[in-house]
Amino acid sequence: VRLAGVLLVSAGTLLSARGAYSEAPTAEAGWLAVGCAALVGGTALHAGMFVFSERAMRLGGLHPFLLSSGMGAAETAALAAWNGALLSRHGPQLYAPHDGEVETGTVALLYAGLTLVNAMHALVFFELLDRIGAVSSAVMKGVQLVLVFAFSVLFFCRYQASQCFSWPKAIGVATVVAGLLTYAAGARDSRRQAERQRRCIYCEAPSTECVCTSTESTCILGARGV
Repeated sequence: VRLAGVLLVSAGTLLSARGAYSEAPTAEAGWLAVGCAALVGGTALHAGMFVFSERAMRLGGLHPFLLSSGMGAAETAALAAWNGALLSRHGPQLYAPHDGEVETGTVALLYAGLTLVNAMHALVFFELLDRIGAVSSAVMKGVQLVLVFAFSVLFFCRYQASQCFSWPKAIGVATVVAGLLTYAAGARDSRRQAERQRRCIYCEAPSTECVCTSTESTCILGARGV
């Protein structure tokens, strides 16, 4: 059941991306195809990060705070080096000009807020990854897709036509929701089955026999009930 949920979430994500692709202007379609190909490669790397991070925390004993802090510092250093190299080669014209003057204090305040939000997001993400595992954390990304779709329609449609409602994207989001519900149902059944197995193990003793059915576990011939 959980596998079916994962497949539905994946299919819904692809359908949503296909809807965005079909709405792109013709002049941008070629670059969008390149971007989609890069997205596939990035998704594979991101999935590897999920799995190896879970392994580092559960098998290596690394605390989520230390892992998120270390990865954040490494990513910040890499991005700073990359932007520094671009600026040294191409200059400030890489950045689009803004209408009006922006005070340095305002920019610093915005970056400070962004840094704080990113730090909280990273810590919560790795705590969640440590608690529920890589697969469940990845499936939860479907919730993010649903929220992004809703917020884009509500707040950004007036500024950019590609952010507006469309049936291909809506069908993709609906498929993601169906996948999330399917995965949740499968996870609930798995937890119940694991609890029944745990109770049977608990019942095992020379003078105790455990009777397991599809709905409950009962200890008999012993003084310990479950």
